Amino acid sequence: WKKEQLAADLDGKILLTESDFDLSRQIADAVLANQVVQSFLADTGFVAEGSFFADDGETGVNIKCRPDGYIPHAGIVFDIKTTRDASPEGFPREMRNYGYDLQAAFYLRTLREAGFDAKKFIFVAVEKEPPYAVGLHVMTDRYLEHANMRVTRTLEKINAAIAADDYTTGWPMINDIDLPRWQTDPEADVFDETVDF
Repeated sequence: WKKEQLAADLDGKILLTESDFDLSRQIADAVLANQVVQSFLADTGFVAEGSFFADDGETGVNIKCRPDGYIPHAGIVFDIKTTRDASPEGFPREMRNYGYDLQAAFYLRTLREAGFDAKKFIFVAVEKEPPYAVGLHVMTDRYLEHANMRVTRTLEKINAAIAADDYTTGWPMINDIDLPRWQTDPEADVFDETVDF
């Protein structure tokens, strides 16, 4: 294993165990069986893992992205995510937990700033356990607008850090962590959907 690992590292490749390879293949097969994904991949203009670079018009920050897939004539950008729950109820929770909403807004923004048509961002979510269910998800315009505002604030912070040559976090030296509100407030909804048990 060590010899093969070294050879893979030198070649810039990732060495997988047989079980990891089999799992990857099963997940990929589930994604490739989806009719919408099949239509994306069959599109003659499909761009796989293209790199896009631009200067953000609002903040001046140099930005870049590399979506899993892009269909220029349709303005569709998509990214594949493995997840515990690809359902319409489950994936939005994971999207919020991992900041995927910011990724969608940022990718669309970067492509537009680079002069490309980018109308819609689609998450292709595939579950990591059998039967490897696949769900496709698109954020509403309202959700994207909110995420885009957060992206703008983040880029403004980056721009300020560049200007001041100060990349510190602004965090306290030691942070106090208290019980969350849902554990201490009797009026709080213990089953709030934002709480991940």
